[in-house]
Amino acid sequence: MQWAAGIMFLAMSASTCWQVISRYVLKKSSMWTQDLSLFLFVWIVLLGAAAAVYKGKHTAVTLIAAQFPKPLLAVVDYFAILAVLGCSLLITKTGYSYFLQNVGSKSSGLVISLGWPTAALPVGGTLMMLLSVGSLMKKLPAGKEEKK
Repeated sequence: MQWAAGIMFLAMSASTCWQVISRYVLKKSSMWTQDLSLFLFVWIVLLGAAAAVYKGKHTAVTLIAAQFPKPLLAVVDYFAILAVLGCSLLITKTGYSYFLQNVGSKSSGLVISLGWPTAALPVGGTLMMLLSVGSLMKKLPAGKEEKK
């Protein structure tokens, strides 16, 4: 996820640079650069959010959390994971609806289906959801092994 977001960031930066050069140096603005930068930004944000969930950094207010006693800290940790899981579910559900509404439309600059940029919502939401469930499973106490 991180490497994909990094490559997209480089492409977005190059697109934005070309937009500035074409507008101010060549005096002829490129129509596609604005769309490309915006679409890549959407994907970068959603993949970056999923990467943050993977690393356990998505919902972290360490200044406040450090003040809690250890038993309460575990409860806060579970709550944070459940909050991310709930938001991820909402992003996935509404993002999929938004994707279906826009898949038939074309962008004005790139002239591609708006399904490509809007797919970032259900894809990123699903990744965050799966990673949140994985984090929750890791945090649950392990079952006691049966004695032989």
